Amino acid sequence: MARIITVGTSADETSWQAALQDLRADDVILLEPGFYDLPHGIDVANITIKGLGSLPEETTIFGFFQLEADCHFFNVENLCVTTKTANNAFYVDEDADTYLSLRNVVVRAGKDDVAAIAVRGRCTLELYSCKVLGASVSIFEGANFRLTIDDSLLDYRHDEYAALGLQGSGTAILTNTKVAGVLTTYPQADCELDLNNSEVEAALLQGKTWGNIFNSKFTSQADAGFCGSDNSWLNIVNCTFAGGVLLDQKSHNLMQNSHLQRLLIANQALATITNCQINQHLDLQDEANVQMLHSKLMGTPEFEYFIALSGKAQLEGRDLLLNGQGQIAAVMDEAKIKLDIMHSDEAALEIKHSSTAEIKIWGLHWFSAK
Repeated sequence: MARIITVGTSADETSWQAALQDLRADDVILLEPGFYDLPHGIDVANITIKGLGSLPEETTIFGFFQLEADCHFFNVENLCVTTKTANNAFYVDEDADTYLSLRNVVVRAGKDDVAAIAVRGRCTLELYSCKVLGASVSIFEGANFRLTIDDSLLDYRHDEYAALGLQGSGTAILTNTKVAGVLTTYPQADCELDLNNSEVEAALLQGKTWGNIFNSKFTSQADAGFCGSDNSWLNIVNCTFAGGVLLDQKSHNLMQNSHLQRLLIANQALATITNCQINQHLDLQDEANVQMLHSKLMGTPEFEYFIALSGKAQLEGRDLLLNGQGQIAAVMDEAKIKLDIMHSDEAALEIKHSSTAEIKIWGLHWFSAK
């Protein structure tokens, strides 16, 4: 039978140490505001811990939790967990088959770049209205996961490690969430990623990633601030990219109603682009194959060409708007370009091209660059 245990300093409350020494399955531990030490961590199984303060930081646990094979669930609500050692604040063992739910929780970690939340086993992981500060949420190779993150902040800017890193197999759903750092699916990943109404600094999607990315913003201004690679299948709708988008390897990509600065598509990547605006530069290389509909291509003096094709790349576009702002196009090697132009800011399009390139343009005159 579930017990409700209130932990505090008054006479009718249980002490923190006494509560830890007598934990039982289904216990609900209510913590009065204050600071609670757990220097050696604890293996938890089938309990709930809830802070009673008005803010999570008013009830802080200094320590860490481990979920092993005997743990079927662990619920944490309205408190702050801070690690002082090189341990994960929450660690799900490779033998676990568990449910970990964090609601209105602040996790502060980061000593020696150890993940704040690490999952190696089978786990349903939920973060609602949470903040993870100074360390990552990491799903490791071999894990089987279902991850839900809603109305939360993951803040971990690092040159080498991701703020949210996904390996293993499973599903990750992020809604109304900010990732201040890199969101990465690794080459070992076999997962579905659903990103809705969120803000991400940068993304690197690899492995077998099935991505549905809706109404989201990517704030990195780097040339590959967003990258879809390997065998990923990406559906991108109504998104904005402050920098460049790179699609390469054997990725399959659908992009609709989106704005981006630069787009580079390479290797054997395939893309269908509808009703999008590319503000600076479109670059197709190798065997990239792109279908483009009802979209606008623009240029800036920063780039010699506002459209560039090389290798055996192919671009077929219909009902396009061109605003090259005096910049020219390049179609080199054995590349092929077929465009149906609806409107252009230039009376004719200047193209630098090789003799082996194939160029077919309707709705606009074009001429060879000197």
